[in-house]
Amino acid sequence: KFDGNDWLQEMVILDTLTTNITDECFGTRMAGYGDYLLIGDPCDNEFAEDAGVVVVYKKENSEWVKKTELVPIDVMPEQGCGPVAIYENYAIVGCPRESIDSEESVGSAYVYKREGEEWIEQAKLLPPDPSFTANFGLRVSIHEDYAFVGAPGSRNLEGDRIGAAYVYKREGDNWLEQTRLTSSDAMDNDGFSRVKGNSDTLIVGASRAIGANPFYKGAAYIFV
Repeated sequence: KFDGNDWLQEMVILDTLTTNITDECFGTRMAGYGDYLLIGDPCDNEFAEDAGVVVVYKKENSEWVKKTELVPIDVMPEQGCGPVAIYENYAIVGCPRESIDSEESVGSAYVYKREGEEWIEQAKLLPPDPSFTANFGLRVSIHEDYAFVGAPGSRNLEGDRIGAAYVYKREGDNWLEQTRLTSSDAMDNDGFSRVKGNSDTLIVGASRAIGANPFYKGAAYIFV
C-alpha cells in the first residue's frame, strides 16, 4: 500500500486450497478492481485434476479476506481455468485448455456477475470456430458491456496459429459475439491474443510477431 512516500508490503496471500504445492501455480494470473482481488491458479486440482480455479478476495479494513472461488458449473479435468479480468461487478475467467468435441485445448471463457457477495456464472463463451490447441481464453479482458477473449493458437486461411481476438457485447444477461479480429499482417505463430480493451478501443499484443525482420520483435495492434 502506498503511504504517500513508499510502497509498503501489506500482507502475503497464500493458497489455502493447496494440497500438493509441487503441482500448483497460484498467482500466475491476477486481476483487481476496487476492493476486490482475483487470483488465478490454472494448475489447481481441488475441483478436478488440473481444472484450475480463481480465488476471490475482498479488502476489509486492513485485511484481504477470502470470499469464494470461481469454478465453472460444468467443471472438468484439464480446463486450466485461471486467466482472469474484472470490471465493477463482472469478472471473466479463461479456461484455455478445455477440450471440445474431442479437440484438445480449444478453450472457453466464463463470465461471472457479483450480486452482493455472491458471484453468479452468467455465461459461457465458446469460439465460433473451435480448433485444436487454439487456447481460447488464455488472455481475457472486460470493460463495461464488452468482453474480450484472446486465442493465441487460432488458425485460419491467414496462417497456422496466427492468433485471434474475439469481442463479445452484453445485451441484458446475454453475451453475444460481435466480431473476430486478426492482425493485418498475420504470420504463422504470431501469438496475436493479448487483449486489453474498453467500450471503444481494443489493443491486442502479438508477442511473437516478426514484422520486417527475421527475429521475434513483437507488435501491438489497436482497434477502434
